[in-house]
Amino acid sequence: MGKTRPVPYFYAENEIRIPCPPAPPPLSRLWRNRGLGKNKTTRIPRRRTGGYIKDIKNKCLEFCLRGHTSKLLSGIMAKTVGYMLTWTTYGSWLPGDERKYTQHGKVLDGNEKIYKHAKKIQKSAAVKLTQKEKSIVERAIIKEVENIGQQLEAIAVCSNHVHMVFRWSYHPVKEVVSRYKNVSMFALYDIGRTGRIWTKGYHTRFCDEEQILAKQIEYVKRHNR
Repeated sequence: MGKTRPVPYFYAENEIRIPCPPAPPPLSRLWRNRGLGKNKTTRIPRRRTGGYIKDIKNKCLEFCLRGHTSKLLSGIMAKTVGYMLTWTTYGSWLPGDERKYTQHGKVLDGNEKIYKHAKKIQKSAAVKLTQKEKSIVERAIIKEVENIGQQLEAIAVCSNHVHMVFRWSYHPVKEVVSRYKNVSMFALYDIGRTGRIWTKGYHTRFCDEEQILAKQIEYVKRHNR
């Protein structure tokens, strides 16, 4: 009897092993139907196949993962009990800052060269909220939390950043952050504030244990003391 081939696995960033489904269609089929419709073919110049092959590899990987992506995400999110959101006011915490900064979800050490470049291209002065403005922002966000229906555990609006801790829900994080930023921005515009207020983007810290979530809640509440 012949040897049994091992089941191939795809390794995600968090080291979860996902067994791949049956092999994807042959490359010839992907080539044949690439953007030309059914039963149409195209000839690919030999010297220009590099880009096409890379594109085909991406299509094959997408095909392999298509049946498992939703299961993977639901499995990861099922273990999440809550998360903390953080975003900053415009110009108050630039890339390369010596206090460390986040980029693409990663916390990076300060870099003087990057910081100077960010400072150079900054379009307006750094925003620092007054005590009155902080109260307005907090009220606007809490009202929007009620409209969305999330469970807010803690909130701290500081002069140059905002912290929020939520129980886990299936509301897309990107969408709710956008709503919180917008309602607070327009609330500040109503009292005369102009220009950019928030930095683009945000930082999310997911908690998969109640103990970790409790520490994040305590951390945020300390900002209000």
